[in-house]
Amino acid sequence: MTFIILSLWLTLIFLFGGGARADIASLSFLRPVSVLVLAYAIAGLSPAVLREHRFLLGMGLAVLLLPLLQLVPLPPQLWQLLTGRELFVEIGREAGLGNHWLPLTMAPAATWNALWALVAPLGVLVLGIQLDERQRAALLPLILVLGLTSAVIGMLQMLGDPRSALYFYDITNNGAPVGLFANRNHQAVFLASLIPALFVWTAAQAPRAPVGRARMPRPVVMAALAAGVTFLLLLILASGSRSGLFTALIALLAVPFLVRDRSREPVSQPRQGWANGPALRSWLMPVCLAGLVGIAILLDRALAFDRLMRWESADEMRVRILPVMMDMLGLYLPWGTGLGSFEAVYQVHEPYRLLTASYMNHAHNDWLELALTGGVPAMLLLAIAAVALVLRLKNSVSSKAMSRRSALEGLALVIILILFVASITDYPLRTPAMSCLLSVAFVWLFSGTNSLPGRASRPWPGGEARIQRWDH
Repeated sequence: MTFIILSLWLTLIFLFGGGARADIASLSFLRPVSVLVLAYAIAGLSPAVLREHRFLLGMGLAVLLLPLLQLVPLPPQLWQLLTGRELFVEIGREAGLGNHWLPLTMAPAATWNALWALVAPLGVLVLGIQLDERQRAALLPLILVLGLTSAVIGMLQMLGDPRSALYFYDITNNGAPVGLFANRNHQAVFLASLIPALFVWTAAQAPRAPVGRARMPRPVVMAALAAGVTFLLLLILASGSRSGLFTALIALLAVPFLVRDRSREPVSQPRQGWANGPALRSWLMPVCLAGLVGIAILLDRALAFDRLMRWESADEMRVRILPVMMDMLGLYLPWGTGLGSFEAVYQVHEPYRLLTASYMNHAHNDWLELALTGGVPAMLLLAIAAVALVLRLKNSVSSKAMSRRSALEGLALVIILILFVASITDYPLRTPAMSCLLSVAFVWLFSGTNSLPGRASRPWPGGEARIQRWDH
């Protein structure tokens, strides 16, 4: 039942949670449901799950508490001591408002929105840790189906009317293949994360994948894989997203390390021919796809490369606001301005020379924005998560852990890396869909080697035989 609810919830999130704005109409439906899902997930927690996943649950609780604490009203004597509040104190004095208790955040409505935005991914996390290994692995084909659905919708958008009903959000990149998302960058980054996912899912199947009662020859499976990844790459290139281009490159470079054959062959075994060597098989597909990208560039069909070579006004603005961001960080640290408050606070500090007809809704560097709005507490939580990921990565690549590492753990690390890189120049994790994808990655990464008592432990349907090549 837990797996069914999580699958339905992820489907709803991707169908209605592809935008990062707070005024999206679908949020009025998603957020109440997310509270119910989280309540159901918490009610289903057992003592064994609590003990086994205390780090993940502790981090989730700490992340949820941060905006809550920023919303707690403070006495005026304490609030006025916070740096950067002088303007608000002066406004209150001139308006005759007197001394009122005010929260730490400088934009309470925006911080409430940030708090609500955390409920959906936390619900996915709490539900995900209650799954057994087989069910966690079954989330991969679900993510692939949702991703390919978004890709097909993106293709139809690109071929059809830029103002058609296939664009589900009022503020979007019309004419670009945004799929289920409002922003082409978020769609492209999501498609980039599907590239290693396709390789992992295909490589985890038996050498001959069953189709009904017949069996599909492995060359057919590999041809389908090549067609799927080619489709994703071409769509990323056509989207014009540079962050999608960089993350797709990361995805391609990671593929050989995800699908390389770790089987221990006897020393006396004859050396395999060049066409059957596991290392060559691992590298062959990315090399061929890189060649395909080169052909697309030569045919002038890669908008992402075209935008990479062209300096736009939006890029100039992102660079020009960096000194302002540094000044704001120096002013508001260590406590920050409140999660979600960047837009309002930046307008206070925006210099006259940077005023334009458009406004800065985000810093377009989520790590800088997190430091500004969350302060040292948010940076501390981020540092703890980074240390945990490094330790997990160290355990994964160690000689002893290598035999136990599952394909999903490696895929989770790649997805987290992709989202980390994309957040340097954008804000993909502010969309419900991408934040829930990150939660799924954390479930795969920190639950991959554990199985609960009395639950199935087979990673993929069909038994361990299909994944032996990953674990030895």
